[in-house]
Amino acid sequence: MFRLSCLLVRGISLNSSHREWLYQTAVSMAQSGVHSRQIGGGDSGFIGTVTSDGSRGALENIRGVLFEADMETEFGSGRVRFVVPVHDLEEGPFPGVWI
Repeated sequence: MFRLSCLLVRGISLNSSHREWLYQTAVSMAQSGVHSRQIGGGDSGFIGTVTSDGSRGALENIRGVLFEADMETEFGSGRVRFVVPVHDLEEGPFPGVWI
């Protein structure tokens, strides 16, 4: 079984490492009750801030908690919006695919 995480990107391209970092950060934020977290820096090739007010929504048929990130990468800077299924936030990440 695969879990899908929807991703909308504006102004930048993301690689698999960036997407995985966003997803792991979102799960960590939800589990610790944090609404904003700095990500990247060092050798990661990007910096940014992930935010969420905990609101729920959907992108197509994928429902969950909405997250947003403003990022600067080696590919440019822009905004990313994505949904993480509630199950992943409560029980931890499940391997899946980005669409």
